[in-house]
Amino acid sequence: MLPRLTPLALLVLLSGACADPPRGDLEVHWSLNGDRSAAACQTAGVASVRILVDHTGAPPDGDPTDPTWPFVDLPCEQGQGTLELAEGIYRVRLVALDAAGDARSGFTDLVGVEVVDGATTRLPENPEVEPPVDLGVAVCGDGVAQAGEWCDATDLGGYDCAKRGFDGGVLGCTATCTLDESACTTCGDGVLAPGEACDASDLGGLDCAGLGWESGTLACAADCTLDETGCVGCGNGRVDAGETCDDGNPVSGDGCSSSCQLEQGDLRVTWTVLAADGTSASTCAAEGIAQVALEVTVAGLGDLVRAETAACADLGLDLPDVAFGLLTVRLSGRDAGQAEVATGSALVDHSQPGGSDVPLDLVALP
Repeated sequence: MLPRLTPLALLVLLSGACADPPRGDLEVHWSLNGDRSAAACQTAGVASVRILVDHTGAPPDGDPTDPTWPFVDLPCEQGQGTLELAEGIYRVRLVALDAAGDARSGFTDLVGVEVVDGATTRLPENPEVEPPVDLGVAVCGDGVAQAGEWCDATDLGGYDCAKRGFDGGVLGCTATCTLDESACTTCGDGVLAPGEACDASDLGGLDCAGLGWESGTLACAADCTLDETGCVGCGNGRVDAGETCDDGNPVSGDGCSSSCQLEQGDLRVTWTVLAADGTSASTCAAEGIAQVALEVTVAGLGDLVRAETAACADLGLDLPDVAFGLLTVRLSGRDAGQAEVATGSALVDHSQPGGSDVPLDLVALP
């Protein structure tokens, strides 16, 4: 780092000669967020203003805390400073620093300064050096992340946990405008962090019984969520000992009860006799139908659930305690000699706690 230079030492350094060259005065005034008072310096935590000057064509000085250009540090509360410069064209940068020498603002550049025959002007159109250069200083707590702050309140400066190298979680901002990574998580490091249900073998003190299961082994998935597939009990989607069904939830009324037993409900089937054209109303006697055979099977599988017969003239049949599920109901109308003379069928969603009413058309064969 270059040493701090007095304005006179800066002049000599920039002149590059021992002879007294024609000099010009560069008078620089500054303000902090529009305020030129000493109190503004204290409020913003600014101890000094660094003025960096170059006329060699060196690359822009990017780090105010480790400058490559010659510079002077002036007390912030002074509000202004005067530099004597030798003849030449200069680039001038200003930055606000705190007591530790850390930047509290971004760079502010004067367009360019020219000293000719002891007269100081600014390029390219030679405007006045005044008004003062306003240094936008970050004030922690104003909700805007600025130079010198990692964040400010909810303004995280574009960062999140993932951009800080974590797997997930919630990034925060401290009262001093630094990033709070305490709620960021790294899944798989074996440390249970906020936002993780578990991590490797750390299950947060939980087990299957604590989650309402009967028994089993709780595990942690690769994404740090609880893996309950090793737990035993109704609702795990697996038919365990003592269960006749398990539909993955502990809710009754959907065919599988809260105790994982197949549920049942009454099934009432009624029929209307139609002629062979499928639309004209008819009667059992007119179509020669003496008896109706009813068969209930599991839809798509064909497993027999119930088989019953009734006189055609009864026009209906009650089937109590039929297991819930998607069922196929078929009717076969038969004459006195048991020959099939009429048919009817329907697909039935038998899952309502109150039972199911199934109206069917019993259509005579041509």
